[in-house]
Amino acid sequence: FYLTTAILIIILLLLLLLLLLLLLIVIVIIIIILTTNPTTTTTTIVIITTTITIIIITTTTTTTTIITIIIIIIIITTNTSTSISSSSTTTAATIPTITITTITTISSSTTTTMMMMMMMVMMAMKSYQQRINWLLQGSRKVFGVSTVKSVAVAVDCSGHNTGYGRLETLQQFLLQLIDEQLCKKSSFYLTTFGSKTQPLWSTSQQVNPKTINGAKQWVQQLQQQDSCNVLQVLKDIAQLKNLDSVILILGSVPDQKPDILAEFIEQMFVGRDTTIDGVSYDCSNHLTNMCLRKLSEMTGGRFHCYSSCCEDLIYSGTDISLLVNEIHKVKDIINKIEASKQ
Repeated sequence: FYLTTAILIIILLLLLLLLLLLLLIVIVIIIIILTTNPTTTTTTIVIITTTITIIIITTTTTTTTIITIIIIIIIITTNTSTSISSSSTTTAATIPTITITTITTISSSTTTTMMMMMMMVMMAMKSYQQRINWLLQGSRKVFGVSTVKSVAVAVDCSGHNTGYGRLETLQQFLLQLIDEQLCKKSSFYLTTFGSKTQPLWSTSQQVNPKTINGAKQWVQQLQQQDSCNVLQVLKDIAQLKNLDSVILILGSVPDQKPDILAEFIEQMFVGRDTTIDGVSYDCSNHLTNMCLRKLSEMTGGRFHCYSSCCEDLIYSGTDISLLVNEIHKVKDIINKIEASKQ
């Protein structure tokens, strides 16, 4: 009797050690991923932990399975809440390109395994939907999200973009951009362009109450110009130093052809640490949107599209379209899980 009891105790201790080892492996893998790629999102971790959970479930007892599930739920919940709550900061709001590893059907999977997988992917989809909702609020809906420390903002003040009452609406949105995003930068630069450029300052300025108030006064005094000389404003901005990003807000057709603008971007911006974030501001011209998207992609920046009359266009921007694609992938995973139950 004593020998049998001792053997059972030893077996339980070994199983406990095995569980602790597996959990340690999970934690180490997550730490390595977050260290090597700080933009890793909830879904990537969900898929990794789901795969490891399957192994644990199929190789351990019911007790250890329950313990493992509880611990992993805590890990995922903590990561999800952190990624959403920290989105209000400039450094944590990055929406990266995400790749979800495909979950293949496992013939030996139990009902518990399938339920666990379903729960994980549903949490991932909820996280993505929360991010989309966050991107559709305030100035992020109009101009996208800026996550850099130093930024230049170039505003199209051509007649097409500021005429017929559009200027007042644009001014309101720009004031919102200053209050919600630009005030959190380390430095910024503001300029308008039409037939000529009209910068607020000759160089980028440190963000402080004085420069923020000056920026707001400048926005309130914007005036309509003729033409839309995008090339000139890009030339001016190219001379600035220590810029991380250029937010190019365009609501009309540029004076220059897209090929000319692309050639200049190739010469002056590609290879530098400055990206172009093209913003299509309430512009229905397809060629303008294509031009902005191309300039953004050439420099590794983001393209954002805002429309007051067609909200579907907003979903064509870089950030939201990536998240929508990930939701579709998660739905495919759910369909595979459902199919494996049959």
